[in-house]
Amino acid sequence: MGWALEPNERADSHLVCEQSVGGGEFRTKIFTSSTGQRSLTGASFVVLDGALKSGDAPFVMSIVEDGMIVRMPPDTMEELIKSLLSGQDFELESDANKLEVLFRPSIEPKHMQGALVSPIDRRSLMVGELNLKMRI
Repeated sequence: MGWALEPNERADSHLVCEQSVGGGEFRTKIFTSSTGQRSLTGASFVVLDGALKSGDAPFVMSIVEDGMIVRMPPDTMEELIKSLLSGQDFELESDANKLEVLFRPSIEPKHMQGALVSPIDRRSLMVGELNLKMRI
């Protein structure tokens, strides 16, 4: 699953992707608005991937360009999907990280003119707001 994210006004820093002059290489930088310690970093996208093979950690997080990928085992991904479909929050913790996916129902009507609809199951793609928090 993947989401494009909106800028977070509370974030004191954001992941940005910088392309080299030659055009073929990219690197991630953290753009910060303060000189103090960062407490909340925003990203442009997040991908939740359920193809993590066996390992010691319940999930692995990677920064890619100006976003992040969270990999987890298939059974954990199924739990996450069930939580989202039922409108419930989801939490996952490892020794070093904590992942929280918070679901907030939308106050917008589900069937607005021009609303995004899935071509696969004809469901509205605008049924709520997701908050994703990653503690590192």
